[in-house]
Amino acid sequence: MIMKTKMIAAEIVLTGLAICLVSYTNKSNVSAYEPASIVEISDGETLFKAKCSACHVTSKPEDMSTLIAPPMMGVMMHVKKDIEGKNETEKRENAITFIVDYVQYPSEEKSMFGAYAIERFNVMPSQKENVTEEELTLIANYLYDNLPSK
Repeated sequence: MIMKTKMIAAEIVLTGLAICLVSYTNKSNVSAYEPASIVEISDGETLFKAKCSACHVTSKPEDMSTLIAPPMMGVMMHVKKDIEGKNETEKRENAITFIVDYVQYPSEEKSMFGAYAIERFNVMPSQKENVTEEELTLIANYLYDNLPSK
C-alpha cells in the first residue's frame, strides 16, 4: 500500500512539474543536425535546465529512490547505443530526430528502456505544450554533445 501511494505521489509530482515548466523562448536559427557550437551548447543547456531538469538529473544521484524520471546520462547512453545510422552524421541526425519526436509524442513502444523503467517511471508525459520543436532541437544537440560525459 505504501509503495502504491509513493508511485501515485510520484505520478502527481511528475505531471505537475511537466505542466508547470517555465516557458523559455529562443529565437536562434540552428541547423537541427550540426554539432552545437559553444553558443548553442549554452542555449541548449539553459533550455535543458529550464525545461527538463525538474525531472531529469544529469548525473547519478546518491539516492536513486528520489528520482522521478531516468537520469539523462542513462537516457543518452541508450539513445546513442540504440539509434542506428550508416555513419556518425546519420546517427546524430537520427538521434536528434528521435529525441524531438519522443518528447512531443512519447509512448511505451518508442521507449528505449526496458519494462522495469516503464514500471518505475511510467511513460514520460508529452511536452509538446511546454517546449517548441526549435527548443527541442537545441536541447537534443546539447544532450548529444555532452551526455553521457566522457
